[in-house]
Amino acid sequence: MVKMDGGQPQYLFQDNEGWDLVDALPYIDPLPADLQQEVRRLVEEEMSRMPPRDYLASLPKPATPVLDSDPVIKGEMERIKMQRPMAKLDQARLNVEVPSGAKAADVGEWKKSLENAEAQLEHSNVRMVNLELMHKNAQKVWLNHLQQLEHHHTGLQSDVKILKRDMDEVNKRRKLDQVSCGNTLRTLGREWEELVDRNGEILQAVGELEEDVAWRKRKCRDRGILPDKYLHDDEPMEVDPTTGAPLANGPRPATANTNGPIAAQQANMEFAEGEDESMMDVDQAGSSYANANGMIDANGKE
Repeated sequence: MVKMDGGQPQYLFQDNEGWDLVDALPYIDPLPADLQQEVRRLVEEEMSRMPPRDYLASLPKPATPVLDSDPVIKGEMERIKMQRPMAKLDQARLNVEVPSGAKAADVGEWKKSLENAEAQLEHSNVRMVNLELMHKNAQKVWLNHLQQLEHHHTGLQSDVKILKRDMDEVNKRRKLDQVSCGNTLRTLGREWEELVDRNGEILQAVGELEEDVAWRKRKCRDRGILPDKYLHDDEPMEVDPTTGAPLANGPRPATANTNGPIAAQQANMEFAEGEDESMMDVDQAGSSYANANGMIDANGKE
């Protein structure tokens, strides 16, 4: 159901506190066996906060001063409480009796008997009229009543079918939406895993390249042929703790290059000589990095 709030549709479920925090997909979310008891407990806890079916049981009985003070009703309530049978109706007044004995000479008794006979006669006439009307119209009235009940029953059945159809439509649409969302989530999950794997490969290749570059820088420092742009390096310098001199396998402090381009050219030539094996390792590491990034195709072209 939808209600309008300031021109905007407001659904009934939005009245529940924290409805926007529910992100469950019951049609696709698996329910582990170890969580079924916890789920059942939470459902029972939530249902315990709902109004019970006999919500009037906790309320006090309404005050009925008029009924409590009526002697007839009070006596009937006492009779029901004591489980005594109901007294039979006194039908003596329905009998037409003729005054006899000493009452036969009493005019008043004859008048009472006559009035009683007239009342009984009128009652019999009313019964006859009702019986005639019943025989004449009872069948039509009863059939009309049955038709009205049938029409009412048909209307209720139609309402039930409409409600069930709407419920099935809502559940069907909800299931289709959740299945579609599940496919999207699984696709995104696979893409995320692939990206994580590719990033791991890239980081591994970058780490290998960084280690190789650091090793080459240390070699160049040891030989004193480090190019000018690598003179100011942030790598820590390993020194001998006793003498304070740079270690042979560690980085050396940067020294000024006084020969300019000639020294740089000589450094590059010396760097290229005797490093063929290292360059092959660099090429392999670079190829791994390029393949991880998807920069080289199957033919080896960029």
